[in-house]
Amino acid sequence: MTYNGYRNYETWAVMLWLSNDQGTDTRCTELAVTLDSPMKTGDAIKEFIEERAITITENDGMLRDILMAALGEVDWTHIGENYDEAAEYYRENDRNSS
Repeated sequence: MTYNGYRNYETWAVMLWLSNDQGTDTRCTELAVTLDSPMKTGDAIKEFIEERAITITENDGMLRDILMAALGEVDWTHIGENYDEAAEYYRENDRNSS
């Protein structure tokens, strides 16, 4: 079952939160610019988010288990594809401004 064009609610929610925070959105786009595939971009974003999740839930094992289970449902490659599209826009602008 899909949710708002994404594989599931978890993927949609992560993408929503990533793209609605300017600093995080910029960081994810920068990762996509430096990596050469949606899968690598998705994996790098997954690592970035999981590190934050572990830090935030450091003293709460139950919350960490629940959060990590939800993050395990995310289609990280789909998120990588979205950021690769944004990275291509930046690459095109760099080529055109040179």
